[in-house]
Amino acid sequence: MAKDSRWHITNLMTYALIAFISMSIVFLFVNDSELLFYNIKLVEIKYFWVQLALVLLVLILFIVLHNKIKHYPIKAFLALIYLLYIFIFVQKAPALSLIFGGFFLTLPPIFYGFQKVKEKEIKLVELIFYIGQLIIFLAILFTLLMALNKSFDSHQGINLSQISNDKIFVESQLNFIIVGLFFTFSILFVSIKKSIKLPKSLIIVFIVLGVGLVLLEVITLSIYMVYKTKTLSSPAFDFGIFTQMFYNMKNFNGMVTTLERGYVLSHNAVHVSPIYYLMLPIFMIFPYPETLQILQAVVVGLGVIPLYLITKHFKLPLMVTLIVLVMYIYHPAIIASSFYDLHENCFLPIFLLFTIYFGLKQKKIAFTISAILTLFVKEDAFIYLVFIGLFLMFSNFKEMNKKELRTKYLMSGSLIIISTIYFFLVTGYINESGDGAMFWRYDNLNGYEDLGLIGIALSLFQSPSYWLSTMFSPNKILNIIIIFIVLGFIPLRLKKLSYYWLLVPLLLMNFSSTYQYQHQIGFQYYYGSITLLIMMVILWFHEKEEIKDETLNKASQTNIPQLFIVAIILISSISVGFITLDQKSHYQEYYHNNPEKYEDIKETLLSIPSDKKVLATTWLTPYLSDRYHLYHYKYYDIDEGNIIFDYILIDNRYLSDEDRIKHILEFADYGYELSDQTTDYILIFEPIIE
Repeated sequence: MAKDSRWHITNLMTYALIAFISMSIVFLFVNDSELLFYNIKLVEIKYFWVQLALVLLVLILFIVLHNKIKHYPIKAFLALIYLLYIFIFVQKAPALSLIFGGFFLTLPPIFYGFQKVKEKEIKLVELIFYIGQLIIFLAILFTLLMALNKSFDSHQGINLSQISNDKIFVESQLNFIIVGLFFTFSILFVSIKKSIKLPKSLIIVFIVLGVGLVLLEVITLSIYMVYKTKTLSSPAFDFGIFTQMFYNMKNFNGMVTTLERGYVLSHNAVHVSPIYYLMLPIFMIFPYPETLQILQAVVVGLGVIPLYLITKHFKLPLMVTLIVLVMYIYHPAIIASSFYDLHENCFLPIFLLFTIYFGLKQKKIAFTISAILTLFVKEDAFIYLVFIGLFLMFSNFKEMNKKELRTKYLMSGSLIIISTIYFFLVTGYINESGDGAMFWRYDNLNGYEDLGLIGIALSLFQSPSYWLSTMFSPNKILNIIIIFIVLGFIPLRLKKLSYYWLLVPLLLMNFSSTYQYQHQIGFQYYYGSITLLIMMVILWFHEKEEIKDETLNKASQTNIPQLFIVAIILISSISVGFITLDQKSHYQEYYHNNPEKYEDIKETLLSIPSDKKVLATTWLTPYLSDRYHLYHYKYYDIDEGNIIFDYILIDNRYLSDEDRIKHILEFADYGYELSDQTTDYILIFEPIIE
C-alpha cells in the first residue's frame, strides 16, 4: 500500500511539473522581455490567476488520462518538455551568460537519457523522446557556439536581475578550469568494483594518505589565516565583531557586540547562532583572535568524519572514500569560505552530513540532535534541512518494511516541518525584537513585496525565466563553472531525480540573490551548499555501484591502472585546493618581510586598557576586541552619539599627509588631541584636558 501511494504521489508531482513547464512555455511567448528577463516588479496578480488556471487545466488533463498514459515514459516526456522550455529560453535570451546557463540546465536530463538508453532495451516511444531530447540539446549547443561571436544589445531600462554583457571568463581563473577538465576526464575511468581487493599495506597507505591530506589542508589554511590576522588584514566586519563577541562570552556578558551596529547588541538580534558556544571552551583556554581562525579550519576539517561514515554506509571502496574526502576538503569554494574570517556557517558541513548519516541509519535521537545543532548555526540553515528532508523522504536505497517506511517518513517529514516552524519563529523574533531578518537580500525576486516570502513564490511562478536570468548573470557563471568542473560535473549526472533535492540550496542560497557576496567564491555562503554537492558525488558513486555501469568500469576493460587514475584525480583536486590556498599565502610573506612593524602595532593595541571606551578603524579592531565598548570609526555617528571615548585609534598605514591633517582637525573639533602614545603606524587621540 505504501509503495502504491508513493508511486501515485510521484506521478502527481511529474504531472504538476509538466503542467507548470507547459504554462511557462506559453508565457515565454506572451510576456515581453522586460518581465521575462529584467524586472520582476512587472508581474500582475490578475495574470497569476490565468497562469494558475492553465496549470490546473493541464494537470487535471493528465490526471484524467493517467490510466491510459501510465505505461508510457512520462519522465522522458517531462525531460523533453523541460528541454523545450530551455531551448526557447536561450533563443530569446538577451545575454551570452543566459545561454551558458541554459546549456548547464540541459546536462542532467541529457546525462540521464544516455544512461537509460545504455542500460536496457527501450520501447520505441521512449527512444523517440530521447532522440527528441538529443536534438534539442544539440540545438542549444549550436545556439551557444553561435552566440560566442554574437553582439548583444545593452539594456537601458530597469535591470533587477543584473544581466549584462560583461566578460564571463577571467584569465586568472582559467587554471581552475584547466585542472578541472583533467578531473572530469579522469573520473570516467574510476572503477568501484568491490571485487578489487587491495593489499593490506596499500589500505594502510590510503588511510595514512587520507588523514595526511586532510591535516595538510587544515594546517596550511590555519597558518595563512593566522598570518592574515597578524598582519592586521582582517576587518571589523565580521572578524572584529566575532572576536569582540567571544571576549564578551568569555567574560560572561553573552553574545554581545558594539561593533556590529554601533550600540550594545546581542549578535542573536542579527543572526541567531548559539552554536558559537561550542567554540567557547577552547577560546577560554586560548583567548586570542588567532584561535578563532584555527578553530574554523578545524571545524570544517571535521566534516570528513561524517563523510567517511556515509561512504562506509554505502559500502564504497576505500579508493572512492579517499577521492570523496579530498574533493570535499580541497574544493575551492569550501577553502575560500574561510577566507573572510570566522563565520558560524563553518559548522554547516559537519552537522548537515551527520544529519544525513543518521537519517540514512534511521537513528532518531542522533538525527534529532544533529538537526537541532544545524538550526543553531543560523536561522537560514533550515533551507538545507528542508531539502535534506525531501531527499530522505523520496529516496529509496533498499527495500523497506512498513516499520522502516513509517520511520523514514516520520523523520524526514518532521525535519521539514519543524525546521520551517523554527525558521519563522526565529525570524519573527528577529523582526520584532532584533535588527530585522535579512529578507531584503531577496527583494530582487519579489514582485509583491507587501506579501513577503509568499510574494517571491508567486513572482517566480509567474516568471521563472526571470529567476533563471538572476542565477545566470555574467558575474555568477564563472563561479558555477568552477564549482562543478572541479567535481567532474558529477552532481549533474545523477540518475535518480530525488537526489536533485540536494542541489536546490545552491540555487537558492548562492545564485538567486543579487547580494554580491552570496555567489562570490571567497565568502562564507558556500559551506552548506557545496557540502550537499559532495553528498551528491557519493550518491553518484553509489548509483554506479548499483547498476554496474560499463563506462565507470572502463578502466578494467582498457587495462588502465586504477592507482594511476586515482592519483590523477587526487592530484587534480589537491592542485585546485592549493591554487585557492595560494591566494592567501602572501600574508605570511608580508609578516616575515617586516615582523617588527606588525608586532609593534599589536603591542600598541594590546597596551590600551580593556576597561576603556575605544573608537577605531576597521583593521585595528580584532586586537582591541577584549573590551565591552569598542566602536567602528565609519559606523559610529560621533556627531549624534553621546559617548566620550577614552581613545580614538586611526590606522596610519594607508593615510596620506592630507588625510592625517584632516583627522587631526576633525577630532580637534570633537575635543580630542593627538596622544603621546601615537606611533608611526597608529594615530591615537585622547580627550583634551582643560
